[in-house]
Amino acid sequence: PGAPVLLQGAAEIPLECLLDAADLLAQGEERKRYAETAMNHRSSRAHTVLALKILQARGDLEVSSQLHLVDLAGSERVKKSQVKGGRLVEAVGINTSLMVLGQCIAARVEARPHVPYYESRLTLLLRSALGGDSRTSVV
Repeated sequence: PGAPVLLQGAAEIPLECLLDAADLLAQGEERKRYAETAMNHRSSRAHTVLALKILQARGDLEVSSQLHLVDLAGSERVKKSQVKGGRLVEAVGINTSLMVLGQCIAARVEARPHVPYYESRLTLLLRSALGGDSRTSVV
């Protein structure tokens, strides 16, 4: 549905086995950025998304599925965390994307005619996981 979402640092990497996926997860964890705030000594500074496109051959039929594994950065009370400058911009971006995610989920639950996927890159990226016949779990 629509053009792919372009994200800084994103890459499409073919995987052949589960070990490749585990290695990719470890690389992603190494690239995550953290910073200290007044409320948290190790605060994640961005959301992390691993989107897997899984292709299965069943005889002459090829089945395609998507699996999104998402680690959401926590929302921050900007006053209490005392962030400034670039960290403030990050915190506002994180809080905004989490707010829009909540609005999208509420719109889907309430069967509203409009779901605001395009108000955040996070929700735009996850729109296929939040709508249609997808199944979503929160852990």
